[in-house]
Amino acid sequence: AFEQPGRFHNPAGPWSTELSGGLSTQFRMGFNIEGYAALEAMAQAHASNLSDESRRNWAAHWHLGPRIYPLWHWRAELPEKLQRLEPSIFFGWGGSWQVYNPNGNSEIGWSGLGTFRFGLGLEYFVLSYMKLGLDYYHVSAPYDTFIFNFSDGITGGVDSDRVGASFNQVLLTMNFHFGVED
Repeated sequence: AFEQPGRFHNPAGPWSTELSGGLSTQFRMGFNIEGYAALEAMAQAHASNLSDESRRNWAAHWHLGPRIYPLWHWRAELPEKLQRLEPSIFFGWGGSWQVYNPNGNSEIGWSGLGTFRFGLGLEYFVLSYMKLGLDYYHVSAPYDTFIFNFSDGITGGVDSDRVGASFNQVLLTMNFHFGVED
């Protein structure tokens, strides 16, 4: 039985779906429209204890949406040193998965479509084709599927109004731009 979003009743006591530590990675690709906005697709993963089957846990997300660059139009009016800074706002829709092994014998978790991502970014052009950045994302993931055993693909439906999770992420990024000159 579910006690509250993000917690599953276990006879040994409740366990948390909180991920901390471990390896994180992100892949982001987009099509920029005249510098003002971009349509982006991104995939992210976070994992710890991957080599230890009895303690392995991970989360994965994919999202598609627009990234808006609100200061692009006024960039030339900024002082020269600030012209290389590029703040952005991202809104995305996608899917999320979380898998845990709380008992050491079967990987359980949740998955769902309809997750929402909101992000704020600040990037700095180091070179004309490369920028370094700092991104903050908030992911809200209502889950509609409970995973009884991930390795065997055994799942079941859940009341997604009761099961969900929120993720806050802070990422250091390195982005490369490729384009076609006229």
